[in-house]
Amino acid sequence: MTKQNRELQIAKAYVRIGNAHLKKGETEEHLTAAIDAYEGAQMENRTKDAERKIKALQVKLRKAKELAYIDPEKA
Repeated sequence: MTKQNRELQIAKAYVRIGNAHLKKGETEEHLTAAIDAYEGAQMENRTKDAERKIKALQVKLRKAKELAYIDPEKA
């Protein structure tokens, strides 16, 4: 197995981990874990797909934090 092929396999594994975290739910904890996994994939092999997912999840995370801040129970 060449180094390039190994990097691709590791990146795919990180993307799968991120997808698994998303399927668990869209809580702050899972969104953060998914972003971390996608960033790990980007470190191994940069792809536009993972970059788009990171940006979309960052927007969702920001909105989730805003809603948590507005939540009357936490206020």
